[in-house]
Amino acid sequence: MELVKKALESAKEMRHRRLFVISGDWKKSMKIAGQILREARGYVGKDLVYFAEFPKESDIGERRFKEFARNVHGLGYLVQKKPFAIASTVLGRTYDVLVLDAHENFPPKDIGIIVETVRGPGIIILIVPELNVWASSKLYFHEHYVVTPPYSVKDCRSVFLNRVVKKLFEHDGIYILSDDGKPVKVPEEKPAKRKSKTIKIPKDSEFPEDLYRLAATQDQVDVINALEGVLNNKKKAYVVLADRGRGKSAAVGLALAGILSRKKWKVVVTAPSYQNAEEVFNFVKRGLEALGKEFREGKKEIVVKDGGEVAFLEPLDAVERRADLLVVDEAAGIYVSLLKSLLRRYRRLVFSTTTHGYEGTGRLFQYRFLPALQEKFDVSILRMSEPIRYGEGDPVESWLYDVFLLDAEVAELDERDFRDVEEGNLVFEKLDVERIFLEDEETLRQFIGIYVYAHYRNNPRDIAILADAPNQNAFVVRTSSGKVVCSLQVAEEGGLPKAVIDLLKDGEVVQGNIIPDLMLKYYGYDNFARAKGLRVVRIATHPELQGRGVGSFALKKLVEYAEAGDYSWVGAVFGATDSLLRFWMKNGFVPVHVSPKRNPESGEYSTAV
Repeated sequence: MELVKKALESAKEMRHRRLFVISGDWKKSMKIAGQILREARGYVGKDLVYFAEFPKESDIGERRFKEFARNVHGLGYLVQKKPFAIASTVLGRTYDVLVLDAHENFPPKDIGIIVETVRGPGIIILIVPELNVWASSKLYFHEHYVVTPPYSVKDCRSVFLNRVVKKLFEHDGIYILSDDGKPVKVPEEKPAKRKSKTIKIPKDSEFPEDLYRLAATQDQVDVINALEGVLNNKKKAYVVLADRGRGKSAAVGLALAGILSRKKWKVVVTAPSYQNAEEVFNFVKRGLEALGKEFREGKKEIVVKDGGEVAFLEPLDAVERRADLLVVDEAAGIYVSLLKSLLRRYRRLVFSTTTHGYEGTGRLFQYRFLPALQEKFDVSILRMSEPIRYGEGDPVESWLYDVFLLDAEVAELDERDFRDVEEGNLVFEKLDVERIFLEDEETLRQFIGIYVYAHYRNNPRDIAILADAPNQNAFVVRTSSGKVVCSLQVAEEGGLPKAVIDLLKDGEVVQGNIIPDLMLKYYGYDNFARAKGLRVVRIATHPELQGRGVGSFALKKLVEYAEAGDYSWVGAVFGATDSLLRFWMKNGFVPVHVSPKRNPESGEYSTAV
């Protein structure tokens, strides 16, 4: 396989990765995978992770893995087998080779996380049935996350995987082979030479040089150096912004090691979950070890002998405590209302967050929280761009960002668009989901771009659900120029048969149908569950047009759409704030249920209207 060597010679020079897709019969595909990995020796390392679905009701996943293992036996690879269900456990780990058996599953939320564990130069091998068959397949994620009663898996659209296949053909660095090894697509490998970069350690720094030598990039060095300023400022906030894989958590952890070795401070670290902050603690330990500091490791805490201590607290607990320094990792994953509460408790703060990532995006953090932070604190913003695991411009990263719309942006508005809003010259439109995902990229990116600014928790699974769920539709408000200024994702709920209604009344959990479920369990309204309605899953307005009536216009038109169709109600469920409640009630909606407990992540009460 000469093309493998040619691909990896080019990839090695740039420290890039290559993706090989093998489509067809799985036994033949495993043989081709073995041939690729035989040729890859000497170009890539030995750490190999194999991900697949291993269904309990069948041994097919195990059989495919054993066939793969037989074909790579004796090649020297250190093979680890993992089910997709534990994908999150590989966060922070690095591999040389990734093999993805996607015959049963291609879980959107996990794929990006898994692929980003591969260092450059490295290989990703994607094993699928015939591409046209796979693109129309209904996989495990459809059954468990996409379909809701009264629909079945066969009712799901076949849009998401068609988009994946389309993008495989469009991007560089991706080879597509048939199960006999014949090339279906061979990208052009352009000669390139990576610019060598020398890491410069600052002179006269507060932290010892041994700490800086742990940094992998100049960006990390610069962040560590900037965070030395925490030692000398009584009231100061630092914000570290980076895409996934740039080493921001590691840099913050190393800086904390320097701080804890110098000051007997109490430091609180918070994040959406401890798993998000685990990398910070790992690098605190590495930094302390490099500095020769003794420390004791407890449960989610590190105490330095004759030094400071750092402990992880859940966001709601962090609001109730005080400390010398607060570090908020993956800050955009915490609701803005909670972040603002933290500002009242701490005087020294470090926020780090992902601007584009597979758990969501940090644009809401920058747009809504950062101005509030800047009103109360002197703020230094630190940006990181250089990837840690692979070289800049990696084609596999570009493919992932494109498929999952991680870099989607809102439309740029001009005077004409603002005038349209002032004059009410707006158009409400139901989108053809298949068309926007496969043909109208501009509308899709504008639609998702608005959510990027409005909701942190957009992840690839949300994209797949919108693409394929038979009960979900997309609506937009456009100006006369065609630009999207309001996005609505709407789920059809209700219309449930008696068997499903009985299950819900008995306390069973059934995917989707959130409002009918509430009305059954708390009010016993069987007729409500039989009637069809529309639940607004998400509604968001262009960030430059909020408060100008665009969202109200969209709701008014959605209600008219429901009245003209076979729908008995329109509703929504959200974490209640004063402004959100006022918005919905102003538009004629009435609260019908308020959760008796606060949401532990947002600190808000879930409310149905």
